[in-house]
Order: sequence, then structure tokens, then C-alpha cells
Amino acid sequence: MYILFDIGATKMRVATSFDGKSFDKRYIKIAATPKQFKDGVALLRSLVRELSEHALRTALRKVTGVAGGIAGSLDTKREVIFRAPNMPYWSKKPLKKELQKALGTKNVFLENDTALVGLGEALYGAGKGKLIVAYITVSTGVNGVRIVDGKIDRSAMGFEIGHQILGDDTAHTLEYFVGAAALQKRYGIPAEKIRSSAAWKEATTYLAIGVHNTLLYWSPHIIILGGGAINAGSIVVTNVEKIVREILSIFPKPPPIKKASLGDLGGLYGALAYLRQQMKM
Repeated sequence: MYILFDIGATKMRVATSFDGKSFDKRYIKIAATPKQFKDGVALLRSLVRELSEHALRTALRKVTGVAGGIAGSLDTKREVIFRAPNMPYWSKKPLKKELQKALGTKNVFLENDTALVGLGEALYGAGKGKLIVAYITVSTGVNGVRIVDGKIDRSAMGFEIGHQILGDDTAHTLEYFVGAAALQKRYGIPAEKIRSSAAWKEATTYLAIGVHNTLLYWSPHIIILGGGAINAGSIVVTNVEKIVREILSIFPKPPPIKKASLGDLGGLYGALAYLRQQMKM
């Protein structure tokens, strides 16, 4: 039995795969992400135990491989969370080691959550068939990933495109202008409750500038936008694309800019693909 997970700042999702090729969408466990690291590991283990009850044969209940994403930056060995701004009590914690103990297998493979959503979209979703895919998420925070030939592009320290500076003040980053946590801080209410058209027009413009910058240095064949603000329709992808076309002057035209198609399951699809790659299945 293989375990797939997606741990975001607010929710975690867990699924199982018995053949390493697919997962049953009927048996996905969803829970609020605990603030404390130990509670998170314990909850993940509990959800896996519940999912294992769906296995028809005892042999299938043994965990042979685990893959998943976490809303934070990992060390170069993909073992320790060294930075998780939206999950501060998970920072500096040895996630891989703790999951190995909790789930009883050495085959635990971790990645940034955005990177795995991007991988899922590239192989199973809106970017299927494209050689170079850029995925950008607009959620609690903002980040992105470059997928090349079906794999997460190599990097020295991961990708943090949400921290690109847009203006004279170094605090004015892409995430500052469009991230849900930053918007809540600015307007005093959760981002999903913001009804001001001016607020979302401004966010759309800044996202388009960030997308423009990203396509210049990643030069992808397609850009996919996902995350809560996109899924909810607060930021409309066609509006972003229109602005990008207006401000782009270096390239003849931008690549297609599409909405993510896997919804909340992108991270699990990416975890499945990552598991297959890491275990050479």
C-alpha cells in the first residue's frame, strides 16, 4: 500500500494507492492541518490507519512507500522543513524521520506542496503534453514551480516566486499583493469574504505582473494558475491573460495561460507521480 498526502497551511489530504498507478478518489481523508508538528504527524498516522481499513487483504495494509507535499521549504536532502512561514510550529522539524517512524517505512519522499501540485497538473491536468510547464498557486501564500519534461526542475534552494519584489519597498512582494494571508491582514477579513471589486482588480493586476515576470525567466510552453483565489473565481484567469498580453513586449506573444484543472486533488496527483519517479515504478 502506498500513501499520498498533501499538507497545506489550512488543510491536509491523504489518499492510498494499491497499485502505484492511481488512487481511489472515494477514499480521501481531509482534515484541518494542526498547528503543532507532533499533532500533525499523529493525525496523518491516524488518517492512514483509517484508510487502511478499506484494504481487502491484510498484505495490502503494509505501507511500502509514502510521498507528499508540505507547505514549506525543505532542506536539500528533502528531509527537514527549514522554513514554513504559514506553519511556524512545523519549521525546523525532521518530517521525513518522523513519518518513517510513524508509518513504518524508509521509503518516504517529500517535496514542497506547490511543486507537487504543479507536477500533477503537468502530467495529469491542464499542462498534459507540454514540455515546459509553469505552475503558480494563489492561496494562503503565493509560489510556483517549473516542470520540465515531466519532472520538477532542479534548483539550488527551491522556488519562491511569491517573494519577487514588485516596487520600491522590499516588503511589497507578489505574495504581499495577492496572497490570502496578506489580504486578510490588509483588509481585516478573510480573503474569501472580500467583496470589493477594486481590491480584486488590484490583485489581478499584480498577479499579471508576476506572471509576466515568470514567463520571461522560465520561458514555459504553458502557464497554469491555481489555488483558492483562482478556484473561487476571485481572480479570473482570462483577465490575468489579457493584462499579460498588454504589458508583454519582449516575446511576440505569451504562452497559453490556463486555470488548473485538478482542483483540490492536484497535490495528490503530483504525489502519485513523484512516488513513481522516486521508486522507479
